[in-house]
Amino acid sequence: MDRAAIIRRVAIVITFSVISLLGFAQDTVEQGRVAMQEILEQEVDSVSEMPELTPPPTIIIPELQESFLTRHLRLFDRGTEFPILEEDLNYEPLVGDEADSIFEARLNQINSEIDFRYNRRVRAFIEVYTQRRRNQTRTMLMLSRYYFPIFERKLAEHGMPEELKYLAVIESALNPRAVSRVGASGLWQFMYRTGTALGLRVNAELDERFDPEKATEAAVLYLKQLHGRFGCWTLALAAYNSGQGTVNRAIRRAGGNRDFWRIYNFLPRETRNFVPAFIGATYAMKFHNEHGITISETDWPEVMDTIMIRQRVHFEQIAKFTSAPIQTIRDHNPQYRRDIIPATETDPFVLRLPADFILRFIEYSDTIFANPFPPAWTPEQQAAPTVQRITYRVRRGDSLSLIASRYGVTVAQLRAWNNLSSDLIRINQNLIIYTSRR
Repeated sequence: MDRAAIIRRVAIVITFSVISLLGFAQDTVEQGRVAMQEILEQEVDSVSEMPELTPPPTIIIPELQESFLTRHLRLFDRGTEFPILEEDLNYEPLVGDEADSIFEARLNQINSEIDFRYNRRVRAFIEVYTQRRRNQTRTMLMLSRYYFPIFERKLAEHGMPEELKYLAVIESALNPRAVSRVGASGLWQFMYRTGTALGLRVNAELDERFDPEKATEAAVLYLKQLHGRFGCWTLALAAYNSGQGTVNRAIRRAGGNRDFWRIYNFLPRETRNFVPAFIGATYAMKFHNEHGITISETDWPEVMDTIMIRQRVHFEQIAKFTSAPIQTIRDHNPQYRRDIIPATETDPFVLRLPADFILRFIEYSDTIFANPFPPAWTPEQQAAPTVQRITYRVRRGDSLSLIASRYGVTVAQLRAWNNLSSDLIRINQNLIIYTSRR
């Protein structure tokens, strides 16, 4: 029914109502009542004959849809203030010899192939995680609900001790975006050379050292390889930190002894602290309740899902039609460096998101791929680039920022690819660069 017809009928209803109020003759009022009834019946009939309209889609406010992971990773943002909790204010740390006996007894409860030996160095790191860094430990405990199932699955597949999952705690604090001052990257802090040697791809658009699944698989295989080489998990952990050559030299200098604590003094200082830190972090994650570090019993990650992508797509295209916040897409897919999944039919890539978002992606996939790239991207940028590995010789007047700008990469990438601990470079120094520019 058109709008004009509806207006006419409403006008009739109003007219007869006014007549009734003014006290016109009863028969006129009765006629008006009958006429009104007929109009209403016609309206009901016409509505019943109309096709059922599809309700408009629910508008989802992205701020209300951010994921568990995004909420807790925000605590790593610079300037974030950790809450001061009553349980922290009231906590009285264990002191004296009694603390030593308690710490040692608890570590002895851990049934593992790994040697969780207790000493004063281990105690120092237990106190770091249970006292000075209580808030960081609490954050890591929350994030462990998302990452530990990934680690545990990979370790179980290779028959390795489950406690090795705590290695990521001391490597990255379970921050998937972590990059060290020397360029080690991701949850497992792989250097460029180690990561690529283990099969992780690193280029201008992709860095699989940040991929939780692939990097975990690489870390597990690397640890398995190191354990096969040294026959001891503590030595394997030391070699993970400093390299096989460093541990071999320490063993030779210790007269061939293959006990970590016997070669301790022959290792670099960072590696000396690595195994005690691992034991201290394992203790804190396992016995946090005994130290008053509690976490929510109701805040758990959403059910996750994945889908294989077979053509290039920008995060903004995904966000537009799934209502997934951009930051949530980034947090669950940190391996994509430019907010683009650089997929092709022959080289597909995974998109990982909470299941509700994946369902929406499937529902709107045709529209998502048909939607153009964001306006800021030129056709040249949309086309899949051919990434090349080039060797650049530093010239007079060069700086890392100048070279990065010239080749369309970042200073952080240059430092990571070349194991640079600072921005200092020298004339005639060779730099490895992965770029799509010539």
